[in-house]
Amino acid sequence: MKSWHKCVSAFAAGLVGALALAPLYIWPALLIAVPLWLWLLERATLRQSFFIGWSFGFGWFTASLYWIGIAFLVDAGTYGWLLPLAVTGLPAFLALYWGAAAWLVNLFGQRGLWRILVFASALTLAEYARANLFTGFPWNTPGYAGLASLGFSQAACVVGLWGLTFLVLTASATPLVFIAKQYRAGLAMIMAFGLILAAGEWRLASHPQVDHEKIRLRIVQPNVPQSEKWRFENSDEIFMRLLSLSDRRTPDAPQGAHNFTHIIWPESAVPFLMEEQQTALSAIARLLADETLLLMGGLRRELAGGPEIEDDLIFNSLLAISGSGEVIGRSDKFHLVPWGEYLPLETWLAPLGLRRLVTLPGSFVAGKGPQTVELPATPAFSPLICYEIIFPGSVAERASRPQFLLNVTNDGWFGASSGPYQHFDQGRLRAIEEGLPLVRAANTGISGVVDGLGRIREKSRLNEESIVDTLLPQALPATIYSKSGDFPAIFAFIIVVLAGGYARKKELRVKSPEITN
Repeated sequence: MKSWHKCVSAFAAGLVGALALAPLYIWPALLIAVPLWLWLLERATLRQSFFIGWSFGFGWFTASLYWIGIAFLVDAGTYGWLLPLAVTGLPAFLALYWGAAAWLVNLFGQRGLWRILVFASALTLAEYARANLFTGFPWNTPGYAGLASLGFSQAACVVGLWGLTFLVLTASATPLVFIAKQYRAGLAMIMAFGLILAAGEWRLASHPQVDHEKIRLRIVQPNVPQSEKWRFENSDEIFMRLLSLSDRRTPDAPQGAHNFTHIIWPESAVPFLMEEQQTALSAIARLLADETLLLMGGLRRELAGGPEIEDDLIFNSLLAISGSGEVIGRSDKFHLVPWGEYLPLETWLAPLGLRRLVTLPGSFVAGKGPQTVELPATPAFSPLICYEIIFPGSVAERASRPQFLLNVTNDGWFGASSGPYQHFDQGRLRAIEEGLPLVRAANTGISGVVDGLGRIREKSRLNEESIVDTLLPQALPATIYSKSGDFPAIFAFIIVVLAGGYARKKELRVKSPEITN
């Protein structure tokens, strides 16, 4: 098979494999895609292996990240020209990690089970690098396909996303073991994965749903179109919509907002600086009961003393507002989105006419985090704004463990695509890893509550104005992963790759003995 035929086949396999991710979760797709990828690598040179791996990754990310291009159509007149770069350039860059992993497989991996273990370890290490280098973007790592089975995904409470990624990749390659007629190894692998699934199902069955009976939440999803959200003339209408939804009477909440201990609004809920609008704060005071707190995403400003507004410090924050209309807590986003909230290499790129997607004066300033926030009559929580929820091991303060994760976001950029479903389910996996419930409020997207086992208690529909009324689940005891973090799994994968390389070296020595006189 010619090199370009292999690359086209690998690209097609990547497209198929991505079907295993949210929202489809067609997990058998990986049983086709991964064996085909490894078969192509087995017949490739080292140079070819990089391009085969890159082609598979390019197909995977093209199929699973297509929705990023929708954000550039919100203001198509300004950003539409960037659409081709977004839908092809980003997948092409991310696929470089997969190309490097494929190169390692052919460098270190021998045949049979060892090759599968080296493959799963190398690709997991590549994904770990993708999650951490250049600000990191661990979106749609193969481990998320494990959420097709909530029982199987419970393994994340021990090994985290990276261990789950290794397990998913190894399981997906199992057909190759049987094709190689290594039946004992294949049966052993099936039994091992069966035990993991059984242990996960036992964990789910042994933890009944337990709630904080006195913590009643109302999550507000206003469903404001992204094209309308930042227009100043829409400020009053957006604010009034949030107030109206917060105070909506239902059979279970006959007193509206007064029936709840906490009202939660999404990221950047209003298109103005809430702390600087006393009229708005007074309206919130009239809405809330004395004991009720409003937790809302909002922009805030710290005056820097310069002559221009660009000199001020702008933060994307979570604000806590009491029943008296006073801002009693603030937490700033600590992991900003490149191009969205700040312009990388701004000194050089800004003169070229490149701008951020969020057209506000200057760039946002990063806060400190993760951190545990403590407020009156509220279980301690970890505030996570938008895509901060996608970073495993970085969602909760280790020294002061919170009782729940609070994620406020705005998925209105991405329309009725798979992006919001993927974002929601990545939050579910963080809940499993940490053993902490997740409370999520989206402008639009999927708002809801997930317990510490990843079970969905309540959720909204995509692109729908709605409220979610629910109790807060109680936290589980600290998980093994929440204590150990990523190091044990990553260290183990490095050892596997190096051991595979050593075994490969011995194999080559046996095949090519020295000739002596």
